[in-house]
Amino acid sequence: MQLSDFDIKPGYFMHPSELHGANHTYRVMCHVLALGNEMGFEKEKQLAFFAAFMHDMARRHDGFCSRHGARAANIKLPQLIPLFQLYGCNDEHIRAIKTAVVNHSNFNDIRKTHPHYTVAALLKDADALDRIRIDEHNLSPRYLRFEPTYSMIDAAERLFYESEKTTIQGFEHMLNLAEEVLQKRLPF
Repeated sequence: MQLSDFDIKPGYFMHPSELHGANHTYRVMCHVLALGNEMGFEKEKQLAFFAAFMHDMARRHDGFCSRHGARAANIKLPQLIPLFQLYGCNDEHIRAIKTAVVNHSNFNDIRKTHPHYTVAALLKDADALDRIRIDEHNLSPRYLRFEPTYSMIDAAERLFYESEKTTIQGFEHMLNLAEEVLQKRLPF
């Protein structure tokens, strides 16, 4: 995989933001990789990674919004399908990415029996791990879906603080920082 394919480019976000922008997106992508590796998910990890890449691109503001996921699925996903297909995504994979992106901004989860539940839950847990950027008490562990996510909270906090100390120069830079902070490789 060419990591630079997942660098955030100017114009990707409808509402450029520090809170929901490139660094947040990169951290969520890293959390997806770490959690997916921890749980032994392969295809689900890849699809959740793609969903993480685009999950906040259609935000219009930084406030509470349950519609930005659907907007990203409708506006940004069609633009990114060729990139995802380059890495082996078929129509069913695109549907799973869409489900995860739409669901990430909804309070309620899709049912556990839904065929895309794991992809959606990976994205939601990875996104939740970066809530430290809002407030040190903003992540409520009771809303996490996977047991291994609980053990990642401290590392996610360290990654946030370390990434805020430097100017991140693309996804590979954040990935290297995440691997250093987590003290483990995050293979795609």
